[in-house]
Amino acid sequence: MNLISDVVILFATVFILDRLIKRHYEKAAKLEEKNKYLNTLGSRHESLAARLETSYVHFVTKVPPEFFKSDEARKKDTKLIEITNDLKRYVTKDFIKTDYEVIIIDPAQATTAYTANIPFQKFVKLQFKDNILNVTKDYTERYLSFTPKEILESIFKIEDTLNSGVFATPEEHGLKVDISKAEFEPEVMLDKLEKIGNEIIKIKEYS
Repeated sequence: MNLISDVVILFATVFILDRLIKRHYEKAAKLEEKNKYLNTLGSRHESLAARLETSYVHFVTKVPPEFFKSDEARKKDTKLIEITNDLKRYVTKDFIKTDYEVIIIDPAQATTAYTANIPFQKFVKLQFKDNILNVTKDYTERYLSFTPKEILESIFKIEDTLNSGVFATPEEHGLKVDISKAEFEPEVMLDKLEKIGNEIIKIKEYS
C-alpha cells in the first residue's frame, strides 16, 4: 500500500514540476518575444498606440486631440483609461446629434490652423472607423511577422468591433437621412466602445 502511495506521490510531483518548468519557459519565451519586438519596433508600436488613442478619445469626447505631447507625456497620460471607464458621461442620447470639433491645418501654411465642425455621420466613418482600420491594416501588413500574438489579438478585436455594424450610418450606404431627430439608445454603442477602449489600453500598456 505504501508503495502505491509513493508511486502516486512521485507521479504527482513529476507532473507538477513539469507544469512549473513549462510555465517558466513559456514566460521566458514571451518575455524574449516582447523584448525583441520592442527593440525592433518600439517607436512604431508607440506611434500605433498614440494614433489609436487619439482617434478613440476624439470620437468619444468630440474634443480635438492635443497633437504636441511628447512620447513620454503620452505614455503617462491616463485620459484614455479615465474615458473608457466613464463612457456614459460622453455617450448620451444626444451623442449622434452633436457635431465634432476638428482642427484643420492649412496645407499651404503648416503653421496656420482653424477649427471646423463635422457632423456625426461624416466623422464616424472617415475620422474614426476608416482612420483606425487604415492604421491597423497598415501596421499588420508591414510588421505581421514581428508582432506578438497579444498585440495582433487586440488589433483584430478592434477591427471586428468596428465592422460589427454598430458604427454604420445611412450616409455610408448612400442614403440621405437626417439623424438629428432619430432616437438613439447608447447602450449598444457603449458596449462596443468599451471593448475598443480596453484593447487600445492593452496595446498602449504593452510597451
